[in-house]
Amino acid sequence: MFSQKRLRTKFALQLAVAGLMLIAIFSTLLYNYVKIAVLESCLKEMRLKKDEILTLASSGNESVKEILERLSNRLSASDITANLETNMGSFVSEKVERIEAGNIVKFRVSYVISRDLLLVITKDVSTMKEFLSYAFENIVIINIVTVAFVLFYAMFLSRILLTPIRTLCERLANLNERALKPIDDDIPLEFKPLTKDINQIIHRISNFLDYQKELFVGIAHELKTPLAVMKTKIDVTMLKPREKERYVEALRSNLESIEQINKMISSVLQLGRLEGVQFEAPVKTELNGFLRGLANDFAILARNEKKDVELRLCNEEVVVTIGRNLLLHIVQNFVQNAVKFSPEGGVVVVETEVVKCGKVGCESALVCEENLENGDLSSAKNGKLSGVFGSVFGGGAGAKSEVECKSEFLLRVIDSGVGIVDGVDIFAPFKRFGEKGGVGLGLFLAKSAADVVGAKLSVENRKDGKSGAVATLRLPLFHRHVEA
Repeated sequence: MFSQKRLRTKFALQLAVAGLMLIAIFSTLLYNYVKIAVLESCLKEMRLKKDEILTLASSGNESVKEILERLSNRLSASDITANLETNMGSFVSEKVERIEAGNIVKFRVSYVISRDLLLVITKDVSTMKEFLSYAFENIVIINIVTVAFVLFYAMFLSRILLTPIRTLCERLANLNERALKPIDDDIPLEFKPLTKDINQIIHRISNFLDYQKELFVGIAHELKTPLAVMKTKIDVTMLKPREKERYVEALRSNLESIEQINKMISSVLQLGRLEGVQFEAPVKTELNGFLRGLANDFAILARNEKKDVELRLCNEEVVVTIGRNLLLHIVQNFVQNAVKFSPEGGVVVVETEVVKCGKVGCESALVCEENLENGDLSSAKNGKLSGVFGSVFGGGAGAKSEVECKSEFLLRVIDSGVGIVDGVDIFAPFKRFGEKGGVGLGLFLAKSAADVVGAKLSVENRKDGKSGAVATLRLPLFHRHVEA
């Protein structure tokens, strides 16, 4: 029920309930204290009268009965009566009784003064009862007023506490989507983390809009160039009658331009599909097994161009939870580029490696989330590595000591082509290298996919003295490993 209420209403109700409970407890204690104090004062007064009577009787000049007759008027002025009664065998020095008759309430206290006699003192406390009833009614009224005040104060306080939220909402509503700027941080310290996160989101949105603008401008430019060439060729061809071969040549040239445009449009559509794939549910995947399953496709692709693919996979079994289509897109782009730029007869090498964090025990334990929760460390045996992408695991019940660390899974695709030009942003859109045809969006799309899964991509020239480039995927594995 509370979850469906406004935050301000929830806060006010909770504060009012807490205040009501506190006031009720305090009022109950106060009422009982007053009640006990009033009753004790009555008993004290009756004891003083008893002591006065017995003191006078001990002087020996008068009997107790005579003293009672002489003091009767003075006692009645205090609503007290005193008389002697026969002791029926009571040995209790003081016996207190409460007597009610309609609206009249009396206290009766019996004192043993001899084996045969009791001194009985009675006091009418009806006025005290009325006083306590009046006090109780006033306490209830004060409680109601106090609760109303607490509720009003809670609503007022909740309004003050929500002021920074309203300020943030107003600033977000007034953001100019054409010129996104960070929100001012002149708000209470408690809301600094929220402001920081909002500014990070604004920064990411701004970068995304800039990237979209750059991409759209690039697409327009890349489409405009072949269209302009096609139009020019058609205009030149139509200037005067020509031989049949010239028309065929012009049509063939235009067909090539159309094929280039078609490739570019396909890449743009692939970019749209890639953005949709970002939201696919990640599944648990064994990386080396995943690459072995693609080996046949790699081999067919390479043999069609009289080249070959060699797999050099590590021995560890590395299990991650990741979007398979995103990973497939990255690997396919790496291999296709390597095959395209390698010379005829060349070999494309696909190798993997697990780089440990270097801490003691990391070689024997990268434990998956489910096993940690169940206290099962069996998956850490035989060099099996498992983890969940982008998450830090909690400790298992069977762990002696767990240390958080970070390892990496490396995928390298090595070609034997001419390499790349140093200092050039190879992942920028519409970047083309060499004489090989292409749109120039392949590595750009691969980097976008890597950003989604939290991986890092890099391309550099080979450092083993041979020509060619090395495309690397770095997949971080966050985990906790067990130390002895």
